[in-house]
Amino acid sequence: MGEGHKKLNISDCMGLAIGQIIGSGIMVLTGIVIGLTGHGIAAAFILGAVLAIITCVPFIILTSAIPSSGAGFTYIRRLMGEKAGFMYIAMFVLSQVLIATYAKGFASYFCSIFPQFGESAVAMAALVICTAVNLIGLKSSALVQKGMVVLLLLSLFLFIVFGLPKVSWDALTPTVSNLMPNGPKNFFTGVALLSFACGGAKFVAENGDDIVEPSRTIPKVIVLSTSIVAVFYVLIGIVAGGVLPVETVAFQNLTLVAQEIFPTWMYLFFVFGGAVFALLTTLNGTLSWVTRGLQAAANRAGCRKKPRRRIKTVFR
Repeated sequence: MGEGHKKLNISDCMGLAIGQIIGSGIMVLTGIVIGLTGHGIAAAFILGAVLAIITCVPFIILTSAIPSSGAGFTYIRRLMGEKAGFMYIAMFVLSQVLIATYAKGFASYFCSIFPQFGESAVAMAALVICTAVNLIGLKSSALVQKGMVVLLLLSLFLFIVFGLPKVSWDALTPTVSNLMPNGPKNFFTGVALLSFACGGAKFVAENGDDIVEPSRTIPKVIVLSTSIVAVFYVLIGIVAGGVLPVETVAFQNLTLVAQEIFPTWMYLFFVFGGAVFALLTTLNGTLSWVTRGLQAAANRAGCRKKPRRRIKTVFR
């Protein structure tokens, strides 16, 4: 078999799922949610992760029973009919224009470190390289993804290690007034936003036919990857909301706290390994599954157009 036919094991799927989950959301949404929840950011992350897993329960059940490529389209078509499947794939195509924003965001962070490069050229290069990697084969995409995820998690781990000793723990007293300084409405708004930042693992199910033992692997990957990322996010939330005063970091991105806890060279590594690779892993991860629904829809359309064979009965 060629490389494109090699199936993904659980470590491949974990790399794709974690890279899909950790995107620009952690860099941007953390500060926004601190503005909404204050020191309740850690609790909001925990509830956000739980909510993300709960919303994946239907997908977990379906993938454990009938795993298939193009899972989103396939399940909607089977459960709701051909018209619903067509509407899903039409809206899906329109929504995937967001792929370009991942490349553009990557280029923005990259050029903030290396200003001699042009943003458009860097964004185009990122799209071309990630597309080429995925054209070589799904296994190649997973291998590249795992390498980038290691650097991504390392940068977030360093943020936690350098930040925790500088946290003002007295300010994190778990009282209602401290967890919900702006009221329950703003707190649960923050939870909803963070559930978005913790989501994304379910898209690994789009490659169902290319995964080893998908009925077991996919549910495990969805729960494990979301839980692992949630632990990182909770600790990042503690650092982000506990090192500097809440009013200073509210509605700001993580680079403000990173400048406070890191020496200059490590700050640059965090921006590159964190922000840059967060967007690049999301881009590469998305390209690994985004065509599966279209392939399933095209195959379905091809099957419907095939003429029916006439069965001749011969009577003696």
